[in-house]
Amino acid sequence: MSSKGRDADAGAGAAPAGTQPYLIQFAQYHTEFRIPELESLSRVEQLVRRAILVKSIMALWATSETCETLRQTLEAGPDRWAPFRHSRFKYDITPYGHTLTQRERVSLIESFGFSNMLGPIDLKTPEIQILMARTLTTGLCTGPPPPLPFLERVWYGRHVANGARHRITHYELKRRRYIGTTSMDAELALLMANQGLVRAGTMTLDPFAGTGSTLVGVAAQGGLVFGSDIDGRQMRGSTGPEGHRSIRSNMEQYHLSPLLGDLLVCDMAHHAWRRSHVRAGIWDAIVTDPPYGVRAGAKQIGRDAVADRPMPAEGIHAFKPDGTPRYPDVRPYPLHAVMADLVSFAAEMLVDGGRLVYWLPAL
Repeated sequence: MSSKGRDADAGAGAAPAGTQPYLIQFAQYHTEFRIPELESLSRVEQLVRRAILVKSIMALWATSETCETLRQTLEAGPDRWAPFRHSRFKYDITPYGHTLTQRERVSLIESFGFSNMLGPIDLKTPEIQILMARTLTTGLCTGPPPPLPFLERVWYGRHVANGARHRITHYELKRRRYIGTTSMDAELALLMANQGLVRAGTMTLDPFAGTGSTLVGVAAQGGLVFGSDIDGRQMRGSTGPEGHRSIRSNMEQYHLSPLLGDLLVCDMAHHAWRRSHVRAGIWDAIVTDPPYGVRAGAKQIGRDAVADRPMPAEGIHAFKPDGTPRYPDVRPYPLHAVMADLVSFAAEMLVDGGRLVYWLPAL
């Protein structure tokens, strides 16, 4: 996919004056979320710092259907290599749908010798990396003779930057101190934060926090995070031979503790949040993974209608006679009710322009 912006690489014949086309290479994961993430991160510098589904970005100098016409286009156009003539450089060829031998790669690189790069070749720390991407597809013929592959498109340009996929490894669950059976995958949590327009200073809530994996992804993108859940045990964590493990210990692990606002034990259907009189809403974003009932069924405060347990005349107190806390009765929370309450809550509690990002099971 290409996008446009101002760049020193722009030249006559490549794009309208003052604009530079870019070629974005995506990772082959979660393809349905590519466009939503790009729309949330509209500038190239944002893609470089935060894009989870982007592998690399190329300033596109030329594209054609064959290598020969590509060379002709480059030779006839402006000298794009002039600013980098004496820089340390590296050529990188990426074939799609086919493979290239080392000899074929060298032959392709040498065919672009007219670029007249005079600097030393540096494969580890180049000052400029020149990229060429080729796609090769197979003809539709299925009978003899065997289908022959044909070249479909070639792109040529300067490597600008990589995306932020390295952050997935940094935050992946297998490295995390505290996780549960429903912990959100790190890649998806970071992606949700991008779609929620989370940035430094945004107030973000996960009303189904669980073990806090979504909170980690949101805080990693700079948001001030708050979490709530009806099950306080998951948020509080547990203590074992290796010490206490909880949402807070995860935040400490990634040096994100200053971005953890607070955790609240409450029912989504009977929440404790109240809007301020001076602010249209509380949250800039609500980013969450509601329970679907597959691994952990949703619960809400209340008595099961079929249970024959009359309410005591004196009511139910917060503490038992022996002084220990009394936990309220809970009942199943149907998915349709979860989603209705979540959307209603977002409509009331989001600021103008705020975003609700959530997962919804689909068949």
